[in-house]
Amino acid sequence: MFNFDQLLKLNFWFAKSPGPAGVYFTRLSFVFGLLFLIALVIYLFIAKVKRKDFNPVKAKLWRKVYICFFTISIIGGALIFFRYEQIPFLSLRFLMLTLLVGFLVWVGFIIFYYLRGFKRELLEYQEEERKKKYLR
Repeated sequence: MFNFDQLLKLNFWFAKSPGPAGVYFTRLSFVFGLLFLIALVIYLFIAKVKRKDFNPVKAKLWRKVYICFFTISIIGGALIFFRYEQIPFLSLRFLMLTLLVGFLVWVGFIIFYYLRGFKRELLEYQEEERKKKYLR
């Protein structure tokens, strides 16, 4: 069973060598691998969608999600590698916590863009397309 008291101690987060990888390592590897696959699917979706019904505003949103997932998965994969090889300072748990916080902040910005900017840009794009339709 996991001891939650460890989370409040600085020695836990800044231990030079956090020890061998276990179940935690396997779960993190799966999560970062899954993020990478999702990013790849999103990228292929964006690349294939450039047809007659292509919407650059939706593509911009998906590009933001793709870049977030791809970047976090690559950095997370590197941190997992450092943990697997037990490289002293690059395998700190604090770096993984920083990556998690960075991911949550990045997703927060994407959600903020979706709620504030995306809908406005989409309406402007649809209005522009409607005007182009009547000018042809």
